[in-house]
Amino acid sequence: MNRQTLPHPRTQRGAIMVVSLLLLLVMTVLALTASQSTTLQERMAGNARDTDLAFQAAEAGLRDAEATLAALIPFGTSGKPEDCDAASTCVIKQHSINFKPDLGHADTFWNENTRQYQGDEQQIGEVVSDPLIFTEQRGEIRDSLATGVPGVTGTAFYAHTVRAKGGTDTATVVLQSIDAVRYAIR
Repeated sequence: MNRQTLPHPRTQRGAIMVVSLLLLLVMTVLALTASQSTTLQERMAGNARDTDLAFQAAEAGLRDAEATLAALIPFGTSGKPEDCDAASTCVIKQHSINFKPDLGHADTFWNENTRQYQGDEQQIGEVVSDPLIFTEQRGEIRDSLATGVPGVTGTAFYAHTVRAKGGTDTATVVLQSIDAVRYAIR
């Protein structure tokens, strides 16, 4: 009869400890990878929220620009807003034939040539600053070639460009819309 003998404790070399340390190392690497992935996803969600806030603020700015243009047309008339020069106090700027729409204008352009959404005090709570609105007359098309006679009708085109920032300065959205206003000069 052969007897198997168990190894004597002095002859063990610590194989269990090595295997345990390797498993602990693998689990640590997995935990670190999961932690980094979660941090990245959290940053991505924050950036998406910032961009959404900026987009919603820009949309509000476009609606404000369209309402302001509608308010400049006398109620019950089929007129059009009065023309004005390029002064910064003008709500509607005159279109220059050499104008090239550059939606990425520098801050100085936006600060000098635009108006703030619904006045000087900040209205939208979760954004860095209220949207800046730039409205300009792009041109007009008359229905006839007659000039200086009553009853001339046509369509005037206005471009609204709005820049809005989200919860941080890094999330910026620029939107643009075109309004067509029918008019009749009496």
